[in-house]
Amino acid sequence: DPPQYGGHQLQSRIVVNTSLKAIESVLQRVLGGTGSGRMTSERDGSPGRILVVEDDLVTARFLTQILSVRGGFDVTHTADPAIALKLASSETWDLVLTDVEMPGMTGIDLLEALRRVAPEPPVAVMTAHATLDYAVGALRNSADEFLQKPVKPDHLLATVSALVAKGRAARLARRQSVLA
Repeated sequence: DPPQYGGHQLQSRIVVNTSLKAIESVLQRVLGGTGSGRMTSERDGSPGRILVVEDDLVTARFLTQILSVRGGFDVTHTADPAIALKLASSETWDLVLTDVEMPGMTGIDLLEALRRVAPEPPVAVMTAHATLDYAVGALRNSADEFLQKPVKPDHLLATVSALVAKGRAARLARRQSVLA
């Protein structure tokens, strides 16, 4: 059977040594079309910035393609939660989207650390192995959303768009209260 993700059938096999460009090409054919317009930030006209933390390369490319091509977001991906923490503490993000099960640090541990170093951006946690323990852990650490993989592209885009808007509104409100 051909591999599938989120109800989308991939038309070619993806092997370990396949280049990122080949994966992007397959995902482009699966997703089809072009972006539906770019979301811009309230300050500089740049697209919404999303940090994706995902150790599975195929899933990361799928998410990146959906969010950047169809959603118009500026997406940065890292497979390493430690790098994600450095990026989150040194740059402004509109959303952090993280997997739960990763080597070295779980997404729940990352969420907890993110809230200490960069409390502003909304954080969505994703997993293919949803359990009550994961959901409770995510909620205890102030996750803004808990998504179960495979996530459908339309649901992902709707959720991400709402979280980016929520994060920007909160950041704008804090900025205005500081100026007042």
